[in-house]
Amino acid sequence: MGKEIRIVKAEKEDLHQIMEIEALSFQEEKFNRRQFLYLLSHSLCYVAKSENKVCAYVILLQSVRIHQLRLYSIAVHPDARKKNIGKLLLQKAFSLVVDLQKRGIYLEVKKSNKEAISFYTKNGFTYSGEKKSYYPDGSDAWVMRYIKE
Repeated sequence: MGKEIRIVKAEKEDLHQIMEIEALSFQEEKFNRRQFLYLLSHSLCYVAKSENKVCAYVILLQSVRIHQLRLYSIAVHPDARKKNIGKLLLQKAFSLVVDLQKRGIYLEVKKSNKEAISFYTKNGFTYSGEKKSYYPDGSDAWVMRYIKE
């Protein structure tokens, strides 16, 4: 991956690379092509690109009834991890909170995923609850929130 990272709105042409990252990042909870096509047109979907290659993505959902964005999915290609690309995507999400006049962002994360929990905590998210048997394998989720200051 090159050094310059651009965060841009995801396009249908990015789908193959997004799905590759998805397959490399998740086991049971993977999105399929049809789901990604839907998300590309019905959510806030951004990609991190280096030399026109997608190296990460973030998907945020918004609702007029809810005053927070939902971080639905975020993933970084294994070759691009530990390079602060996930942090850049979160910074984009934080700017969307301001632009869309939302109060913050919430997400669910597998309680056993200590690496992800650490990542979110380091980037301003705090624990706000738990959902029992949330995932298909029966494992619990933590709900975490970022509240705009």
